[in-house]
Amino acid sequence: MKDVHPLIALSSRRLFLASLAFCAASYPAAHAGTWSGAGSPELGWVLGGGSPYANWADSINPAGTAVIFDNAAKTTQGVVGNRVTASLSVNSLRYMNLGETAADWVTTEINTGTTLTIANGLTVGGYSTGNSPTGYTRVAIVGGGTLNLTWGTFGVGNNGTDPAVSEFDLSGLSRFVTAGAAINVGNGRANTGILKLAEENELTTATLTLGSSAGNNAASTRVSLMELGRTNTIKADTIFVGASDYASATNGNRQSGELRFRDFESGPTAEVVIRGRYSTQVTPTAANLYIGKVANDATVNAVTQSVSGSVDFSGGRVDALLGTVVLGDGKNTAGTTTGSLTMDEGTIVAGSVTVGHSSTASTTAAGFATGNLNIDGGTFQATSLKLAHNSTSAGQKVQGNLNITGGSVAVTNGIVMGHREGTAEELVANITVSGGLLDVGGNIARVGTESQVTATLTLSGGTLDMKGFDVVVDHLLLQSGTLRSLGQANLGAVVTKSTTGTLVVEGDNTYTGRTEVAAGALLLTGTLSATDSLHVANGATLGGSGAVHAGAVVNVGSGGTLALENAGLGLGTLELEAGAAMAVTLASTVDYGRLQTSVGVSLDGADLQLTLGFAVEAGDTFTLISNSGSDLLGQFASVNGVALRGDQTFTLEFASVNYTFQLLYNPAGFGSGSDLVLTAVPEPGSLLWLGAGAAALVARLRKRRSTH
Repeated sequence: MKDVHPLIALSSRRLFLASLAFCAASYPAAHAGTWSGAGSPELGWVLGGGSPYANWADSINPAGTAVIFDNAAKTTQGVVGNRVTASLSVNSLRYMNLGETAADWVTTEINTGTTLTIANGLTVGGYSTGNSPTGYTRVAIVGGGTLNLTWGTFGVGNNGTDPAVSEFDLSGLSRFVTAGAAINVGNGRANTGILKLAEENELTTATLTLGSSAGNNAASTRVSLMELGRTNTIKADTIFVGASDYASATNGNRQSGELRFRDFESGPTAEVVIRGRYSTQVTPTAANLYIGKVANDATVNAVTQSVSGSVDFSGGRVDALLGTVVLGDGKNTAGTTTGSLTMDEGTIVAGSVTVGHSSTASTTAAGFATGNLNIDGGTFQATSLKLAHNSTSAGQKVQGNLNITGGSVAVTNGIVMGHREGTAEELVANITVSGGLLDVGGNIARVGTESQVTATLTLSGGTLDMKGFDVVVDHLLLQSGTLRSLGQANLGAVVTKSTTGTLVVEGDNTYTGRTEVAAGALLLTGTLSATDSLHVANGATLGGSGAVHAGAVVNVGSGGTLALENAGLGLGTLELEAGAAMAVTLASTVDYGRLQTSVGVSLDGADLQLTLGFAVEAGDTFTLISNSGSDLLGQFASVNGVALRGDQTFTLEFASVNYTFQLLYNPAGFGSGSDLVLTAVPEPGSLLWLGAGAAALVARLRKRRSTH
């Protein structure tokens, strides 16, 4: 199709809307058909025999009418009160059961192979002019057929005073299809809407709203719910979950919302596909998603009630294409606004994502807007991500939390942590990676230096892949997991490995600050190509097969451990202080821990911790430190905590047999002449045996050197 000029498209749309208005004015409203049940016992919408419409007031044919079910259709839960036995089309359908207890239900059955089509609107709720219900409207539609709403608004809500509850249970229905202009669940004054979808569902709408308030009313803590079925497709321009309009400075309107899967005990994994309203396979479009949103912009500082929205895809598989995503969008109230999104399987691809946001001029700092993005599995992709964003002059506090326990999160343009454009008293931005993967294509950084902003990045499991980009936060807590390819860290500040557990450092890490291993173990499998220096504190361990650039001094303090692996750790300068330890396992003559140094080594009375894993033979040698720099300085004071003899000999046990070893420092004729070599020697019966062993070692070393 050729492109159409916007003005022509607008004119065409106006003409179309005008024609709809003309049609509405030219034809009378549909007659109302109200259920009476007088034609029992078949309970059919259309009966056989001479009075086919006997179940309807005035025996009106329900086809093409505005069908209404009120208290006359009321039964108890699980008892079918009316049946659609043949495919039928009605103008609209409304359930207005105003039962006073939760036991009052209206249950409609649609037979297998049968479709009930609604041309213009489906409502579950009893509010009308002069009628503000305080009871229940509980409706179930069951059966193997299909409920099909082709146009109009689909609403579940009484729009009355407390405790108004509307529940629409389609969980016993085979298929539900709607293409209405809007879907509203719990949209009204102080009421609760509950929608349990069918086994298979196709929802197409301009706006899907779960929990929204639109009038001044007293405090309410109600949560409206939509429970997804086994197979679900949602196509919408915008989805609101927990969206309230604070229109009054004294009361305000509070409606919270929740979207989740039904708990299926068996069968295939439930799934939901989310796209834009006009999305197709060829041209997919995105839906916008707001979870926990206060919509009114007026200055309403006195409202203290809470609004929350929750979308939890746990227990099912999600496939969502989203544009703008905002979690926890507060305004100017003294209450709290919370928005949470959770997934554990599937894929969400989003554009701009904001987790925790506040806006609008305000003099209050009492309120709090919080956003939570929880990734427990699956894949979450975003073009941009902001945590704790305060725009305009809002004074409300804001917190944004990204929690990754599994799966992967990929952000194309990096992550903004704490952006204070307004006057917020406090902004808190947290990223916690305790599992899974966080993969960024830009910096993770707070904006500005305001004291009101606190940004914390915690790696306590999983993988943080920085791809060479920088981190600028108030607190960088590297506890365990995997850190890959970190660029600059906090403008050259100290990078600290804290708490127990093991932190694996992979890739090329180019930060320039000092590396401090304060607790636990740092396993270096990549490179530290620019760190100023590296220090291992008391009780901490440095190991791995990677490398620290030659210009950095690696210092292992008293109580610290350097654990060597077979692949060899590469260092420039090593300092082992008195009380420090170098740990080596001897698995074979080729499989043992070793170290390569290029500048120098100082062994200031440290302890050598050796584990023997095989039966050695006299003359077996192990180059523990291969040093291409200056001669080794100092000696080990002990092996496994036992003081060395003056000739640097000691014994190790394997399989209840003791073997004698000797340490040789800077042995001539081997390697660079500045190495540390361990050799197995015969158990000395006399000095002659020891001398013979040393002579045999020298002969072997010279022979090995002559062959290279």
